[in-house]
Amino acid sequence: MLYKELAKNYERLEKTTKKLEKRDILAELYKSCDDETLYKVVLLSMGVIYPHGELELGIAEELMKKIIVKALGITEKELEKKFKEKGDLGLATEEFVEKRRQATLMKRELTVDMVFDNLRRIAEISGEKSQEKKA
Repeated sequence: MLYKELAKNYERLEKTTKKLEKRDILAELYKSCDDETLYKVVLLSMGVIYPHGELELGIAEELMKKIIVKALGITEKELEKKFKEKGDLGLATEEFVEKRRQATLMKRELTVDMVFDNLRRIAEISGEKSQEKKA
């Protein structure tokens, strides 16, 4: 499953306050997954990457901002301004990504497996300078 399909479903969930509608969106999403992807999608939907909280990503907001700045080639000031305007780091980032997407074509599309596996790799980084390595 392409990660953008999962993201579209998250957007649908975000737009409704109705519990039954949310249930239906998730049920439809889960039905579209093969067994291996379903496991990962369920965990991601719960906001975790390990079922019993064995490991967490360990990325605080400030580190996430540094990662976004580095990945998108923007300045911290630009991100801060947009963050204050939007009130949400994800929405601020999304606007920069949209502008960037118009300028360049992505070489390969992300899949749920790729995103999930990379999140687990990040969570497993520990020790000295682990925050720098995660970025």
